[in-house]
Amino acid sequence: AASGVLQLAGGVLVAADRLCCPEHKLSPKMERLFPNLETPWRYPNSGGFAGTAEAVRGLIQSLVRSAVGGVFDAKGDDQLRLQTFLLARAEAGNRYPVRLDTDCAVFQCMGEQHQGWRFETFSGE
Repeated sequence: AASGVLQLAGGVLVAADRLCCPEHKLSPKMERLFPNLETPWRYPNSGGFAGTAEAVRGLIQSLVRSAVGGVFDAKGDDQLRLQTFLLARAEAGNRYPVRLDTDCAVFQCMGEQHQGWRFETFSGE
């Protein structure tokens, strides 16, 4: 999984989340964009990008400068921008080369309204 970052062929590995936030109504579209995932980690999270510098820079520049999926406002939500951008590109027949880190091999997204996880400290607490 983590070694897959090197095999992206110019693409970007994107953090994956269990929740489709901030716009939950996009869930069905995102699930069609990334089908057949047998993991709860299935929605793009803008908190983590990995790949070559060129690939990550290209994605960030596209998110900020491209009008595809709507223009990004500096006060806008970066995660919503990522999701609408990926959907708009796919709907236009020009899917952006991203892969989700569905195994949480590189990124671990933990933001949830209600704590749905447990952790232990090094002291075993």
